[in-house]
Amino acid sequence: MSSFSSPPQKPKRPSPVKIPNIFSDQQGDTNPLLTPTNLDLYRNTVVGVNPCFSVLSYNVWMSPINQILRHANLITLLLKRSSNVIMLQEVKPFLANAFREVMGDKYYVSPFDYCYGNLTLIKKQFLNSETISSSQIKFEEIELTTNMGRSLLLTTINLNEEMYVFGNMHFESLNNTETRKIQLNEVKEAMEGEERRLVLLGGDFNFDDIQTWGDWKTGSFWGLDNPPSTPKKSNSNPSTEPKLENINLSEIFTDYIDPWLHLNKDTTLESRFTFDGELNYNVKDNKEQMRYDRFLIKEGVDTVQDVRILREEVSDHFGLEVVFGFGEEGK
Repeated sequence: MSSFSSPPQKPKRPSPVKIPNIFSDQQGDTNPLLTPTNLDLYRNTVVGVNPCFSVLSYNVWMSPINQILRHANLITLLLKRSSNVIMLQEVKPFLANAFREVMGDKYYVSPFDYCYGNLTLIKKQFLNSETISSSQIKFEEIELTTNMGRSLLLTTINLNEEMYVFGNMHFESLNNTETRKIQLNEVKEAMEGEERRLVLLGGDFNFDDIQTWGDWKTGSFWGLDNPPSTPKKSNSNPSTEPKLENINLSEIFTDYIDPWLHLNKDTTLESRFTFDGELNYNVKDNKEQMRYDRFLIKEGVDTVQDVRILREEVSDHFGLEVVFGFGEEGK
């Protein structure tokens, strides 16, 4: 009698747990992320060492739900990852101040003057253990068409006469496809320039590349086996079907690549979703599974080694990290 092994079991969504906010008694001007208990936690965190150059993006979720504990865990996570570039979205002032206080000795932290917005951290030992000065970094906020206070945080680094450009972006939320299309064009224009060693856009795009928000409710989606250039799989009249929003991106960012697709990560058993209601109990709808968070890369594509999803429940999003093949060896 033949035998066979059972297929691997898909991870299950954790049961919702109400984590107590142990810092809820903090009042006034005291930053709840900088209590003596938390400062000890950060100081005792072993800072990671990355042999290669990496860029990390995380929508940190500005919701008050378990916010202090989530953000404290986020800070320890980022200390451990020790990425060369960290791009965060939905940051609030007290979190920006905490990053400046806790990580300011190792990172340059972008200016922050918003009720919430984007924050970028650049490692002082930027590449090959070479320390860069603040004069080599330019942080620039690019205003965009928006009703939600969204802007592009553009960082340009000049190192040994080579330019590195990083765009940190949180595109318009909710049912605002046309606004996001305008923003895509504006961001693309802002990131144009002469030849650079690396040009990267990352963050929360607020749309998926193979489905539209709510498709899981109707069973209407393109899916990996049905290219987005064809009509949706549904019983609707194809002539009345709206096109997949990701087509806007492919028509505008024609000379950029998505490293997840470039590395054929969908051929692995790894889930592609950065907003995953099945695995992350911070997501309200356990059926919502979307790849909202992405990187787009122009110059530097040939050095991309890997892209990883960081499945830590410090937000309703998972983090995303891309790894390049230049680092300690100077490649």
